[in-house]
Amino acid sequence: MTLPAVSLLERLSQARFQFGGTGNRRRLFTVFDEILAETGNGSDEGAILPELRAPERAASFSFTGMTVNNWKAFDQAEFTFPQSGDGRSVILVGGNNGNGKTSILEAVMYGLYGVRGHLDTGRAVRPDAGDVPVAGRRADYQRFMERALHRPAFERGETTISIRISAATGEGPIEIDRQWYFDDEGHFSVGDEELVLRIGDDRHLLQVPEAEDPAEFYQREIGRLLAPASMMPFFLFDGEHVRRLAEQELDGQVRYGIESALGLTTLRSLVDDLRDYARDRERDLSAEDADNSSAAALSKLEAELEEAGRELELIEAELQPLRARRDDMVQEMGSLGVATYDAQKDRLERRKALEAEIKSGRDTLMSAASRLPFALVGTDLLERTVRSLEKTGREADRLSRYDDVMLQRLLAASRDVQPKLTDAEQSLIDQRIGAAWKAMRADATRGSRSSQEKSLHDYLAGLRIDRVTEALRMAATTGQQVKDSLGTLETSKRLLKEMGDAEDTRARTVEIRRALAEELGAVNQAISALELKRRALDQNLGRIQTALAPLRDERLRRRSQRAGSTSLSDRVAAAHSTVASLSRAMEAVVPTYYAQLASKVTEIYRALAHKGIVQRVDIDTSGAVTLLDAAGRNLRNTDPSAGESQIFAMSLISAISDMLGSPLPLIIDTPLGRLDPGHRERILAHFANRPVQTILLSQPEEVGGRYYDLIKSRLLAEFHLTYVPGADGLGRSTLSPGYFPRHAA
Repeated sequence: MTLPAVSLLERLSQARFQFGGTGNRRRLFTVFDEILAETGNGSDEGAILPELRAPERAASFSFTGMTVNNWKAFDQAEFTFPQSGDGRSVILVGGNNGNGKTSILEAVMYGLYGVRGHLDTGRAVRPDAGDVPVAGRRADYQRFMERALHRPAFERGETTISIRISAATGEGPIEIDRQWYFDDEGHFSVGDEELVLRIGDDRHLLQVPEAEDPAEFYQREIGRLLAPASMMPFFLFDGEHVRRLAEQELDGQVRYGIESALGLTTLRSLVDDLRDYARDRERDLSAEDADNSSAAALSKLEAELEEAGRELELIEAELQPLRARRDDMVQEMGSLGVATYDAQKDRLERRKALEAEIKSGRDTLMSAASRLPFALVGTDLLERTVRSLEKTGREADRLSRYDDVMLQRLLAASRDVQPKLTDAEQSLIDQRIGAAWKAMRADATRGSRSSQEKSLHDYLAGLRIDRVTEALRMAATTGQQVKDSLGTLETSKRLLKEMGDAEDTRARTVEIRRALAEELGAVNQAISALELKRRALDQNLGRIQTALAPLRDERLRRRSQRAGSTSLSDRVAAAHSTVASLSRAMEAVVPTYYAQLASKVTEIYRALAHKGIVQRVDIDTSGAVTLLDAAGRNLRNTDPSAGESQIFAMSLISAISDMLGSPLPLIIDTPLGRLDPGHRERILAHFANRPVQTILLSQPEEVGGRYYDLIKSRLLAEFHLTYVPGADGLGRSTLSPGYFPRHAA
């Protein structure tokens, strides 16, 4: 289709893509109102719709490179595609299963078309996508993109996929940059997809015309410069797509190919929506008698809404002071604090320690009281007394030791008397000598000393002088001891009192917290009851607003009808006219392309099928396919083999890709896996000898040995994919120059 900028058909298609398939088409029909209101009465159908024909592109194009980030098996990868030259146009990329071949194909698919490609041509990715409603395919697209996010990158905190595709076109180089944004949970929404288009050698951003949606404009330019999304299954495909296509009847394959090339599937869906729109608006025109009942219902609901609003305001007025009081109490309780078990244990131990210190101080004072009189005589006198006592003690000790020695000598001499005494006699003699010695020493002491030389401490006779001196020394320190003990007692009593005061404060705090807790419980209970009433009111408000919305919309529509029913009639007429014009255009254009397609399929099919039985493929105006041999017999009366069906499907794909003027480049993933050797050689030779870029994504046993040799002279570049396991079990794929080290036999 050749469409002028922002044509009627284009605007209708854009509206359907944006608002269709959501279940509720009220928004779509409102946009149809705006678009069709500008078309007049629809009498000039030529001005409304352009002529339908196969989409025209600016010129042939080829891919020059692609960069992907966080896409499926690839952490980051950059692909450079050399341009054709010297008869070489094939780029061969090898990889084992799971190494990323399909990831490359899908990166090109979604990098070029994003959600548009998934919605318009989902059958290229899923065999049943054509039967899934648009809303379901949008959800499927979201799930696909969430699975496509490179898992190790997401676990590193990266939440963006980006694909940049560069191509050489008839209007110069372009660069397509598409990004998908995910939330922290890895979820994706269709609205979080961004597309920009850069052109020229300096890659400056393509200017978007005023009042145009940038994404729609860029996507339309991609379709014009490269290929529309409907053509994606015919230049980006894998072996599974070919197999699914081959499993259809030949007539079904042809209809699928023609509808994809002309975009008829989307147009038919648009026709259905326009018919539904016309029926909906016609009901509006004929429903004037419903105004009164609608107005009454509307008034009743609006009164209920107003009453519910007033009740809600009253509840909010009650809730506000309660919430404020609750917040104040929570803050107050937090400031009071709560003693922990460890803190209470520490205080108890500290109290016991202080009480022990007080008892010890009192015991020390009681002990010091007996020495206090001695302390009162003064330190100097106590020290002189101690020295005198110690001197007397030393003298007494010396004399005592001398007397003991002399007595022992006398006793020993008595034992030498001859004749020897008996033990009884000797014992008696020892007693008498000891008593005589003691009396003699006492008389000698009294007689040898003058009154001035007598001991100053005769009163200590019979006592141990060391104990007395020890007691006197202790008395010398009693004053400081009493002073220290009194200080300790005073400090301990003060601390114990402070602890008692603190305990009283804590007890009062506990009581305050208990009272606050009781009040807080009552306030929370009151808040809960009010919030329960508010939730019930909110639910009732939601019910009323849900019921009001269609009634208000209906009232607005009826007011619009009363203000100018002719305008609504014109929109309905324009919808019918557009439907009729599109239907006639589709009916007229399809037979013409069936004839062109039959000629092209015949040429390619005869080159690919090694039996050579089919001489001509005919497709009539209804799309029915006939396979004729040299005698004109219809070979469809015999069941074709699976290989022959696949050959016809490949012929159709190749023919459709050539229907846009210049042939499209091809990117094919594992196209030969199910074919026998003869068909594999022919298909490989056919695609390798096309005069446009062909990128083959192959397993090692698929294009290897003699198959590799068959296309070797056409190879422009060779690469291979390698899977690198990660430490966490999640690996990545890398691209390296060169095909496999050994080509499979």
